[in-house]
Amino acid sequence: MAGYGGSRSPTPPGSSSRTLELMLGNSEQIEVDLDNLPLEDEEFEYLRGCVKESDVRARECTHIAQEYWRRGHLDKARALAEESIQKFKEERKDQELPPLYYLQANLSLSYARQAPKFVLPDDQVQQDKLSSKKTRSEYIAEATGYVNAASKAGGGIGGSTEILGYLTRGTLAFASRQGNETLQAFDGVLSKSPHNIVALLGKDPGNTAANLLLGLYHMNFSKEAGDDVPQEDRQQSFVQGSKLLTSVFKAATLTSVGAAAASAVAEVLQRQGHSDRSLKLAERAIQFSDTLAVLADGHIRAARACQDLGLTKIALRHYTWATESAPTKVLAWIGKAQMHLLHDEIPAAIHSLDTALAQKGDCVEANIMLASICSNPGPSYSSADAAADRRKARDIFDKLGRAVGASKNRALRYLGDDPDIHGDIAALWQNENLDRAARAYREASRIRVAQNPGEPVDPRLLNNLGVVTHLEGDLAQAQALYEDAITSAATATSDSDSMISTIMYNLARVYEEQGDSNKAREAYEKLLGKHPEYIDAKIGRARMLTGLSRHDEAHQWVKQALEAEPRDFNTRAFYTWFFYNCGRYKEGADFTSASLKQNPNDVYNLCAYGWFMHHAGREGRQRTDEAQAERMKTFTRAATSFSNALTHDPSCAVAAQGLAMIVAEDLLDSWAPGKPISDQKAKSNAREALAALTKIKESLNDGSVYINMGHCYFVRDDFERAIESYETASHRFYHGTNSTTLLYLCRSWYAKANKDKSFSSMKTALKYGESALHLQPQDKSILYNIAMIEQKALEMMVSVEDLSKRTSSDLEMAIEHAKHAQKLFNSLASDESKTLPYSKDLADQRRKYGEGLLRRAEDHLSRQYEYERENAAQVEAARKAREEEAERLRAIQEVELEKKRKEEEARRQATLERRELTRQLMESYRADSDDDEDRKARRKSSAKKAKVEDGLSGEEEAPPKKRRGPRRKKNVDEDGDEQMTADPSDGEEKPRQKKPRTKKRIVQDDDDGDEEQDNRKRRKTEYKSKEFLSDTDED
Repeated sequence: MAGYGGSRSPTPPGSSSRTLELMLGNSEQIEVDLDNLPLEDEEFEYLRGCVKESDVRARECTHIAQEYWRRGHLDKARALAEESIQKFKEERKDQELPPLYYLQANLSLSYARQAPKFVLPDDQVQQDKLSSKKTRSEYIAEATGYVNAASKAGGGIGGSTEILGYLTRGTLAFASRQGNETLQAFDGVLSKSPHNIVALLGKDPGNTAANLLLGLYHMNFSKEAGDDVPQEDRQQSFVQGSKLLTSVFKAATLTSVGAAAASAVAEVLQRQGHSDRSLKLAERAIQFSDTLAVLADGHIRAARACQDLGLTKIALRHYTWATESAPTKVLAWIGKAQMHLLHDEIPAAIHSLDTALAQKGDCVEANIMLASICSNPGPSYSSADAAADRRKARDIFDKLGRAVGASKNRALRYLGDDPDIHGDIAALWQNENLDRAARAYREASRIRVAQNPGEPVDPRLLNNLGVVTHLEGDLAQAQALYEDAITSAATATSDSDSMISTIMYNLARVYEEQGDSNKAREAYEKLLGKHPEYIDAKIGRARMLTGLSRHDEAHQWVKQALEAEPRDFNTRAFYTWFFYNCGRYKEGADFTSASLKQNPNDVYNLCAYGWFMHHAGREGRQRTDEAQAERMKTFTRAATSFSNALTHDPSCAVAAQGLAMIVAEDLLDSWAPGKPISDQKAKSNAREALAALTKIKESLNDGSVYINMGHCYFVRDDFERAIESYETASHRFYHGTNSTTLLYLCRSWYAKANKDKSFSSMKTALKYGESALHLQPQDKSILYNIAMIEQKALEMMVSVEDLSKRTSSDLEMAIEHAKHAQKLFNSLASDESKTLPYSKDLADQRRKYGEGLLRRAEDHLSRQYEYERENAAQVEAARKAREEEAERLRAIQEVELEKKRKEEEARRQATLERRELTRQLMESYRADSDDDEDRKARRKSSAKKAKVEDGLSGEEEAPPKKRRGPRRKKNVDEDGDEQMTADPSDGEEKPRQKKPRTKKRIVQDDDDGDEEQDNRKRRKTEYKSKEFLSDTDED
């Protein structure tokens, strides 16, 4: 109303409820989305029909029509209002009509603002002809009619409808230039609602309080309007609100209204970038405020201005004062949390955000900040606390992500378009779920490209996506991402060198894992050339050399890296791995113990020390009481170390696996020096360990888990499943290059061969032993095991009593292997090395035993040859007997087949002859039937001539008379003459007897059919023969 005569018509405020439900007459329910109203004519007509058929009230109808009005579709708003008025009139619901009449009146006034004041006749206008349009006075008259109709229909209706009526009358009176009526109408509104902005402004356009509220409305509209509102409307609303607030501030500087205006204008200046002027007005609002709400807003405005000016301590003080003045101000708590973050006060920031969420749990901004903080715990956090914070952050992001699609909250919907949020989500999942982390990084990359088309993607984002892809095992894709990241980092303006170095290192790792050692070495050398102290590059070179078994050179690189960063635990962890990989377990245990002195809570070193202690205890060879007691202490240290690791990280699968193996081997409960574990106890322990390892397998994707499961199956004598577990570890994780795993497979196949007495299983065991020797050619224990397998294979073949269960070829192969074993045992027994992984005496005993075994094997081979010759002769004789029998049966079968063929041919020929005879008989029968018909015709002709001679006129033939008497029958006497017989009685008519029909007979091929056919032929010949038929021409 205040903008009357302006270019922009005022529109009704938006509604908070954006969905309406209409119940149709057939109990069908439809939803009307006010944010997506139908604009096409066909869809709009459907909506009108639904409104007409539904059980709707005037409130819903005006709600939908106002939404069309707000969007500028006045014609559709008017059509919907007219349809609703007609509906309620038909239903005789007059109490629903006033709001619709008032809506129509306001629509007419809206049309009037855009209508011409008067229209020139067409004969007076050359160009701009408006004769088809209504004038402003006509629209005002139309609005007056609607107001009068509302008054007539509404009667004494009060409440909001009464206020709406007063406002409509006041607006109409103002448009008609009727001042007294306008004041009366607005006074009526203020009597019901003293703070009604429209009435206040209508009565006094200079009212500061009303203009303040109206300015705040326009400012809020510019920030909170829906996405469907054009940007120019937002800007226009912002400008109009700024003008209104400025005018109020100037008019009432030293009043409470001026304080509120000063706070509002401070926000305007803040949004325009004038932080110093905004701070001045905020301080003015604080000093002149007389309510806690205005005071808190002033402190928030001052804090934001100080934050922009870099005065973080003063900003924190203002935020604190705001939270004390109005504890429910969520924005103050969020700002306070931001200040705590700038001062690295993480717990205080989390407390502020928790307080904000306690006031408003669905605050998107507070939730996002809290999740981001929890996703990056500080270095002082323990592993358990950090894991709990990360779980909390994941839960918050998951909850927000589920609500993004359906929410009407703009901040929540814009959450899906923030690449940094997706980056935080990816960082949370990269150690838990690589697939979800990769999806989050890809989504962040997509958003970056969409927001900055034509610009290179952030190299850090590409690098992180490459790392996740690298961890997933897609090396080719990871290489492509790293190369793109390097290209993008080359164009970066800041910190490009450090980014390129990091990405180059990752690229070198990809080359290394792809087996391209030349490119990997070049990448590492390039890094070390630019950054000689690049620790990770030195470790990469050491790792490559270790893989090539160049341990001395690798050791030099590791020592250089450790000298540069002696307290870097990643470097120390790699040094531990180096000792383990080289088999230098004693040095590895000592170095790990030293690392634990620096950081007793390091989970990696605790697990490594537990492994070294467990291995040392298992490998102890001495059987003295002192050695066994020391061995028990070693196992206790291992269990303690694993237990401490689980204390600091309850989800550590490596420590859980170590304890499971200690349980499986019963190293702490019933173990004693020299006392072996019973089979029943060992199998029970293995079952318990398997239950734990099955759960560990779900969280720890490592070959050691499958190896330990194989150990448990081996203890339970389930060699097939043990082999399956070992092979899974070897193929999936070690790609057949881990000698220890190959030896476990060799042991399992060896045990299976002894159990099943299977030479093929023994050969498989030998194959795995030779593969392990190929990887570790200097390991003499593998040579000893190979010699044992070869000798045991011959021993097993010799012990076979049933000669049919072995072959001479297998026996020959076993003998050759045993001869090779003799050479190995001879070499091992004569080895003069100081430390050997086997007993020389046992090797010499095995050599001597092998000599006797070979002598016996020759006799067994001779007997095997003789057996196979005899068996072959028997097989050949049996084969010949089977062939002769088969030939005899084949000859008998051919004779029988020939006999059947001849019988079939004779039967077929007889059938053809019978068919030919039948054809001839049928032709003779048809010829006789034709002669009989000729005789019947001649008899009829003779009968007619006789009747003419007896007195009938020759001019005119008399009609035939019906026979009254019985039909005469022909009798054939014994001589064969036919005689006509009739009943000599009184001439009564007797019923006609039917002539029996001769049934057709099927021609048969058997002898009975031939005999019957011949008899029938004779009967027909006797009856039809002319020799026995008398002349029937006479009466």
